[in-house]
Amino acid sequence: MQNKRLINPPYLTRALVKAGLVNREGFHLIDVGASGGIDPVWREFGSDLKALGFEIVEEEVARLNAEESSPNVRYVAMRVGCPDLQEEVELLRQNPAFRSWNNDPFARVSCWAARKTISKEKAGRIINPNGIVNSPLLQQTLATQLVPLDSYLEKNSCNTIDFLKIDTDGSDFAVLRGAERTLKNKAVLAVAVETQLHGEEHHLANRFSNIDNFLRSCGFSLFDFEIHRYSRAALPSRFTAPLFAQTERGQTLWGDALYARDIAHPDYRTCWGLSLSPSKLIKLCCIFEIFGLPDCAAELLISNRVVLD
Repeated sequence: MQNKRLINPPYLTRALVKAGLVNREGFHLIDVGASGGIDPVWREFGSDLKALGFEIVEEEVARLNAEESSPNVRYVAMRVGCPDLQEEVELLRQNPAFRSWNNDPFARVSCWAARKTISKEKAGRIINPNGIVNSPLLQQTLATQLVPLDSYLEKNSCNTIDFLKIDTDGSDFAVLRGAERTLKNKAVLAVAVETQLHGEEHHLANRFSNIDNFLRSCGFSLFDFEIHRYSRAALPSRFTAPLFAQTERGQTLWGDALYARDIAHPDYRTCWGLSLSPSKLIKLCCIFEIFGLPDCAAELLISNRVVLD
């Protein structure tokens, strides 16, 4: 997951961390789809950072844990999802009256066509309009255990979460559904989630409309949305990075969405019955700054001046 508007370095966050305004509770991060490790910007929280990453590739988890220098950051090889949602989808498909229009055009885009032209022998050197990428074939062992995030966190006594990031390439809605108690009861401040804009037309599909409705029902509002375009194979556009993926032009197929609690709204506490500690408010301010929303950070500080004093 990439966001071009991430602020690095976040100077306000650095000042707040240095002043000791975060370490009263620490900053608790959950990363679902943690291949490559947590984003470096979270290291701004220093020893206050408590991060847990989930990734299905066991070799990648072993590598990340071996290279991790902080005792407060660790990775787990596990599939995070929602078994109940899978059962609901299967029952839905068994209904004779079920019909679903699938408008996902991915099979017709240029990056998919380009991938199909590369043989296994050439997969180590992928050539595209932006240059050459070395991508050696690595053995991958995939975790098979499917666990809801709620169950894992409750079993391991994780009582507070500040930020949840989800990037699973296809099961993001299932991860959210399996984290419903966490989102509603653990005062999660913000959620960054990769989302598909097209696909099957039903209320259980992994699509933005369902993700948006679900997170709104948990008290979150959409604050940012980064779109990803994919050109058709009929007229390819240049790739935006040295890999077969997004292009400069084309239809918008995916997006990276940032949801947060709009605590500055005058009616938020009354509507959702949520009262945040001063440390939580400071951490939400930091999240806004990191994601390039300094105006939202300023509004939050001004509207909660009495609480923070």
